[in-house]
Amino acid sequence: MKKAIIILFIVISVSKIYSDEDRRTILILNSFHQGYHWTDRIMEGILSSLKNDSSLDLHIEYMDAKRIQDDFTVETLTEMYLHKYKKIPIDVIISTDDPALDLLLEYGEDIFPGVPVVFSGINDFMPERIEGRTLYTGVYEEYDIPGTVAIIKKLHPGIKVLPVILDATASGKAFMNRIRRAEPFLPNDLKIDYLVNLTSEELRARLKEFPVGNPVLWGIYLITGDGIPLSVRQSIELVKSANHQEIYCLWDVVGLGAIGGKVTNPVFQGEYAAAIALQIIEGRHPDEIMPQSPPMENLFDYKEIRGKDIKVRDLPDNATFRNQPFSGLWKYKRMIVTTLVFIILLLVIIFILVMDIQRRRKAERSLMQTQQLLLQSRKMDALGQLAGGIAHDFNNLLTGIIAAVSIIKNEERMSDLFSRSVEIIQLSSSQASELCRKLMDFSKKESLELNRLDVHTLIDDTVKILDQTLRSGLEIVVKNNAVDSNILGNRSAIQNIILNLGINASHAISDGGRITIETADILLEKKYCSSVAFDISPGMYLQIKITDTGKGIPPSQLEHIFDPFFTTKKEGTGLGLSTVYSTMERHKGAVLVTSRIGIGTEFILVFPTATH
Repeated sequence: MKKAIIILFIVISVSKIYSDEDRRTILILNSFHQGYHWTDRIMEGILSSLKNDSSLDLHIEYMDAKRIQDDFTVETLTEMYLHKYKKIPIDVIISTDDPALDLLLEYGEDIFPGVPVVFSGINDFMPERIEGRTLYTGVYEEYDIPGTVAIIKKLHPGIKVLPVILDATASGKAFMNRIRRAEPFLPNDLKIDYLVNLTSEELRARLKEFPVGNPVLWGIYLITGDGIPLSVRQSIELVKSANHQEIYCLWDVVGLGAIGGKVTNPVFQGEYAAAIALQIIEGRHPDEIMPQSPPMENLFDYKEIRGKDIKVRDLPDNATFRNQPFSGLWKYKRMIVTTLVFIILLLVIIFILVMDIQRRRKAERSLMQTQQLLLQSRKMDALGQLAGGIAHDFNNLLTGIIAAVSIIKNEERMSDLFSRSVEIIQLSSSQASELCRKLMDFSKKESLELNRLDVHTLIDDTVKILDQTLRSGLEIVVKNNAVDSNILGNRSAIQNIILNLGINASHAISDGGRITIETADILLEKKYCSSVAFDISPGMYLQIKITDTGKGIPPSQLEHIFDPFFTTKKEGTGLGLSTVYSTMERHKGAVLVTSRIGIGTEFILVFPTATH
């Protein structure tokens, strides 16, 4: 019995040793005190991500730098941490806000040599701050000042001056720097008035200079000009008491008296920092993880909006709210959830039953589409061969006619009637010869010489021709947005495409109207390339989009517009768009068209770039 007890004791001791070795220690070093709104919210995010992991041993420290911060305090804290953690191995440190990061950058190697650091809540972060520190990575605060100001302008269109309230702390200075950098992107008719480092009485006096209810941007004001610390709620109530100002914010103090804005969420900061710390514990090196910024959110306090001249529908579509009125649905939450579970199970069963049917229908549609594309291709080839053969032989005959007419025209003894008849023959022969050229071009009898060319220059030159050709009152807008405008193409053929589409567009526009020619760089993926009727390969393409504001093309005609000899014009040959189609094939590109009746038509041409 005694031996059994000894063996059991040894087993328990060994298992405890192995258990301790498996545990990982994380030190959370907070710049400010417990109870400070921002710090508590970051800690909420950190702990929500770490508290359920039994293999972690958490140590939490608060520097209290919001209430006291001087060299003596920093030195004292450094000595205390050096003594306290001398025999406690730390696997990773999570720091919150700037003072904690500053302490670690200055003394971290002395106190915690070789320990990775994940920072969070950093104001106005610059990569140079951790340059050369391979063990440092983390999360920084990002702010969308123009976004919040845009919300304020929409809710208060008459505002002329926006007061910004700040203290003289490091956070306050960082906020002011950010806002000043954002000023060029703010509305020109809005003036920013910085109320910085004022005592409470000075702040009240300044705010009373503004109209009652004038919006205010609360940057950060937690230390008055005479050194009195304030909580977030006290600070916001102070601002409200001055002149009933409507307060907006840049970081998440929603629920403490502010209406809201596009804010940085401290809980997200904590969650992201904790996730990075876990990656490092699992073996990833900090140098492999780039510092990042969590997403912002349009967050508002429903209680603060209620009773003010602010309509919820004027807020951003993705806005979220705190303090929304209680909904009776929550009273029956369990019953609703149970019902939803049953409905979901039924839907899953139905989904499984119809999967085979859906797959079969999809296969049938794909087969039908393939057959249609094959039929269209065969039809185009057959018509092209027929048209090309006829055009080639007919053009030879016309060549002789035109030559003979040229000789006859040189005869000086012709009567006027005879001369006019010869001119009619010559004009008709030339028109017939041009038709033959189109037919041969459509049938691919004539090969295209492809050279490197700048599409932007080609468009500009072609638009000059269109300006002289099209009727007055028609606006042509060119937007050369593509970065890489070089392709391998035939200048004359592409110019004919643009002229053809431009003239067609002008015919579709009754009075006035606009034709827009716009270029862009696009990346075509394999899935897209396999879905179109053209033989194109994935890669970078130059897109030319030609849009008009005309009457549009009826759906019954849209599917036939590229067919040879299809036309809705009394004098049309039906070869213009067929030639466009054929030319795009020979450039290894594609042409697509969409149209809406009464709104207009859009042709999209894609050409492989010269480096494709």
